[in-house]
Amino acid sequence: MRIGLIAPPWVPVPPPAYGGTEVVIDNLARGLQELGHDVRLFTVGESQCPVPTDFLYPNAIAPIGVTVPETAHVLAAYESLADMDVIHDHTFLGPLISGLRGMRRPPVVHTNHGPFNGETQPVLAAIAQHATIVAISHSQARQAQEYGGAQVADVIHHGIDLDLYKPGPGGGGYLMFIGRMSPDKGVHHAVRVAKKAGKQLVLSTKMREDKEIDYFEAEVRPLLRPRRRDAVRDPAGTEDRAAARRRGDAQSDYLARAVRPSDGGSTSVCHAGTRFRERSRSGDR
Repeated sequence: MRIGLIAPPWVPVPPPAYGGTEVVIDNLARGLQELGHDVRLFTVGESQCPVPTDFLYPNAIAPIGVTVPETAHVLAAYESLADMDVIHDHTFLGPLISGLRGMRRPPVVHTNHGPFNGETQPVLAAIAQHATIVAISHSQARQAQEYGGAQVADVIHHGIDLDLYKPGPGGGGYLMFIGRMSPDKGVHHAVRVAKKAGKQLVLSTKMREDKEIDYFEAEVRPLLRPRRRDAVRDPAGTEDRAAARRRGDAQSDYLARAVRPSDGGSTSVCHAGTRFRERSRSGDR
């Protein structure tokens, strides 16, 4: 089968640092090609995914969410992949634009990597009129059902590379959080868990956008004592992060969802990853 994949224009595939969606797309492209499918990935030019690629922009677009470049990116993607048997679109805007009257396109599958909520639901309902929507978890599918309007065809969990993500011995003496610097990811809960457990916490996170910086300054920084970077090296890339997970005593994003400990005590936090540096509004971003 000839399968076209569309990645967002914000991060190369695979990502050099943070990029959960891009890791999923990279694994999917490699896996489909290994199964014998004809895979073509529309991404940005600096992507290194080992499948045939096409692009409009040579480099990732910043800041994330700029409407005009994203529109140009997805229009070019659908034109490039018009000869494929199916398109699997991982952008939010692309499946909506693909329904434009007279636009040449094969059948479209859209994986929604974000929430189903009151803001996104009208858009996803419009997408569902001409594309098949896939949820990434049963919880997310229940959200779609609660808000109504966007029919989910199926739940397909993200696959992972089991050669890379495998159990480790632990014993590193630290907890680890991996995720965006965002309240819905619960970073502040992870810090409180680490305090309660008396453990160092390693944060492998993205903090580039204003709302991410605002959340860090308001909710996370007040919980931290001065940083110590002598205990754990920064796991900047995917392989380094996976290795750090294997050495950690626990992965704290799971703990953060389950436990809400009280404040008190202190914890040493290692800010991990090339994208995560302490920055002020007057400093470098």
